[in-house]
Amino acid sequence: MSHHTETDDPKLSQTILLEDEFVETCLPLTMELADNNREIIEPRLPFINCKWPFHDKVLVWLFKTFREDVVKYHAQRGPMMVNIINRDALEHVDEAAFARLRVRIRAFKGAISRTKKTRKPLSLDSLKGFTVLRRRSKP
Repeated sequence: MSHHTETDDPKLSQTILLEDEFVETCLPLTMELADNNREIIEPRLPFINCKWPFHDKVLVWLFKTFREDVVKYHAQRGPMMVNIINRDALEHVDEAAFARLRVRIRAFKGAISRTKKTRKPLSLDSLKGFTVLRRRSKP
């Protein structure tokens, strides 16, 4: 991860800023899990600012309450996450984010594996307990 670097060229400065992360490394458990499952997560992040680093997108995807802080950070009007939340609280945020991300990844992996399996035709026995609506035939 890169860090803010002083430069006289405003375009270069902005480019460097966009490579920086609001999250930085303050959520190690969550971001390691995100990195290891990037191919599953990334397609689900299209609504989040495409110029932000992956980790910042993941944070906002998990906790929309951080969106304003991330926007301010990338507009050079706000501090990094580590400067907003104390270290003890960050551990709790990391644990909560990790748990939330793990649940989402498991759900996505389950959905992927269900669609990859060969589908068997439904039998009436498999529909027990469900109300089956029949179409009325046209008169």
